Amino acid sequence: MDAAVALAPGDALPVDADATNLSVNPAALNAATAEPHQGLVMAAQRGDQKAFTALVEFYQQTVYGYLRARLFDSTDAEDLCQETFLRCYQGREKLARATQVGPWLIGIARNLLREHVKRISRRREVAWTELCLELDDLTRDHHYVEHDALHHLPGCLESLGQ
Repeated sequence: MDAAVALAPGDALPVDADATNLSVNPAALNAATAEPHQGLVMAAQRGDQKAFTALVEFYQQTVYGYLRARLFDSTDAEDLCQETFLRCYQGREKLARATQVGPWLIGIARNLLREHVKRISRRREVAWTELCLELDDLTRDHHYVEHDALHHLPGCLESLGQ
């Protein structure tokens, strides 16, 4: 019998030595697809800050890259990346149920991104409301200005969409 061999990412899966039977060794496949940071995950769940820090250091660029590719402002990506790991820490008891840490963190980041988009759209609504109130103030006593203000309104609306 072949002994199970742990594989590093990118290593080829070991196959049966018999050249006519190219089946994958199941023990090696399990070792290759298992969560590579299971020990760190378990330690982080128990509150080991060094283990959690190691997980953050390993996955930080992945999470930041995911967010940065989807956000215009790099500071928003940094803030959401930090929030992702904060939520990970707060929900670390759920981490054991995650089969892999990376996809679990990306899921958290994706949810935060959705919340961020909702906040941005609310900001645009607030900006729209403030613009309307400002126009009301400008046109309250000056009916002739109202026509001019309404003329510029489409351009203002377009600038909100950017």
